[in-house]
Amino acid sequence: MFNRIKKDDLVAYSEHPRSLPLGIVKEVKEQKGKAVVLVYVLDTIFEDEIGTVKCVPYHKLDKVASPVIDKAVS
Repeated sequence: MFNRIKKDDLVAYSEHPRSLPLGIVKEVKEQKGKAVVLVYVLDTIFEDEIGTVKCVPYHKLDKVASPVIDKAVS
């Protein structure tokens, strides 16, 4: 259902595509019938929000990057 954004992705607000990323996705879930994303905030204009978890509507976010998974075989 929610396949565009996943846990540990780096996301930014879709309204501001050239801004710094908002943060790292901690969870994507349904809340009160709507898709929401819990984001660990890395960048915001409100200093007291940095380092907190913020609930953001799914449709307001775009994925900036996904984590790199090392699949090296030893």
